[in-house]
Amino acid sequence: MSERVTVKMVDLQGRKFKIHKMDAMTGAYLLYTLMEKFLPLMLENQVKAGDGTLQDKLPKDRQPMSKQEFTALVKDCLSCVREVTGAGEIPALNENGTWRLNNADHNTPLVLGLVIHSLVFNIGDFFAGGSLKELQSSLQGIFPAPIKM
Repeated sequence: MSERVTVKMVDLQGRKFKIHKMDAMTGAYLLYTLMEKFLPLMLENQVKAGDGTLQDKLPKDRQPMSKQEFTALVKDCLSCVREVTGAGEIPALNENGTWRLNNADHNTPLVLGLVIHSLVFNIGDFFAGGSLKELQSSLQGIFPAPIKM
């Protein structure tokens, strides 16, 4: 079995960043949040409902994630990001959640790039590895009615 990778280097906008693995509780919470908020949006046009799809029946003004929830998700993702400079590593955020990185407060492409890299690195192996299949297998016997996952 190969050693688990716990750090990933990323180059964005000519800057070097080190992304660390999150603690398991934070990673699990982020995975749960993404599944709860975005999976229904991705599948609702596939579920039949009457003469249309579930998407046709749901309110059009639904908000999948509040600004507060999104901000918390971004901060969790950036909590494991450090910029690598000649003077050492600089955390993306201060302990109070304000920006510590230079020129990040108005650099949306940089921030979103770091968030995406952090998410993919921290929860991507759940989908890429055998974790999802293991979860499906372990849940098969606990439901009373036969269901297909």
